[in-house]
Amino acid sequence: DTTAKCTVHIDTAAEFCCLSCRMILCYDCFADHPGHNMVLLRDFDSGAWLETVNERIEQLSHQHATVEGKLNQLRVELAAVDAQFEKSCSELEAHFDAIETFIAQQRRDQLAALGGAYDARAKTLKATISSLE
Repeated sequence: DTTAKCTVHIDTAAEFCCLSCRMILCYDCFADHPGHNMVLLRDFDSGAWLETVNERIEQLSHQHATVEGKLNQLRVELAAVDAQFEKSCSELEAHFDAIETFIAQQRRDQLAALGGAYDARAKTLKATISSLE
């Protein structure tokens, strides 16, 4: 018997070729391959399988181009997000620097004010002590 046999059910005549899995399958196995590119074995004799393969190649080429376009768009968007992130980080650094400078100046001003108050108090005390002597 020269009939092609199913890859899974080796005693059953094959009716299909699953191009996706590269398996020769019987009718029972056909249901286990939903969405796969199937070709009837009898189409091999007529050359119809080549048309099926070429159609699938064209579909995949189109899908590849679409995915490549989306990927390039996402790369551009990611670069924009990265640039905005860097800008925001720089702005935050500038704000933190300004806050640190402000706090340092406030401390200096408070110390100077306290120092002036202590100096004035010290002069008053010295004057009081001098007058008591």
